[in-house]
Amino acid sequence: MCKITKTSVLYPPLHLLFLHSFGRFNFIPAFSLTAFAGTNSFRFNNWFDLPGSLVKNIAANMTQPIFRKKALKTAYEIAALEQEKSVTQFGQTVMVAVGEVSDALAAIRQTEKRLLLVEQKNQSLTKASNDAVLLYKSAMANYLEVITAQSNALQNELDAISIKKEKLIAVTNLYRALGGGAED
Repeated sequence: MCKITKTSVLYPPLHLLFLHSFGRFNFIPAFSLTAFAGTNSFRFNNWFDLPGSLVKNIAANMTQPIFRKKALKTAYEIAALEQEKSVTQFGQTVMVAVGEVSDALAAIRQTEKRLLLVEQKNQSLTKASNDAVLLYKSAMANYLEVITAQSNALQNELDAISIKKEKLIAVTNLYRALGGGAED
């Protein structure tokens, strides 16, 4: 079985879904106020030349998308591919989860049908075993026929136990497919 949790199906990796749209914001020129706006010069007398220092910083922020266009475009394309990959992986996770739940439900239905047939067979074999004992007591059958009838009834009961075990395993698989159980 694939390891799928409820959270992986209910909550897709949203951070990857939004990478694509956040990548577009890098193409827009930015205006930012920083604490080192006036100290961008190496000479002390230019530290407090606020209009010159500030204009240089604003110009750098405004022209950054122009000079870094190729790097920003590459980052945007990578974000778009990551988003597509994330959506595909989420779709596959959902498909696997639905398949596991469907398989578990089908196994439960099948074992219930088999249990009904085994119970009907058990009633017939119990009646056959009782009839064989009555025939033996009235000297119309030998003891081998009684033993054979009881052996068939016992084998049917063992089959019923095996089918009940299969049903419990199918219910456990359904519980795990729905996200329950301990992580291994």
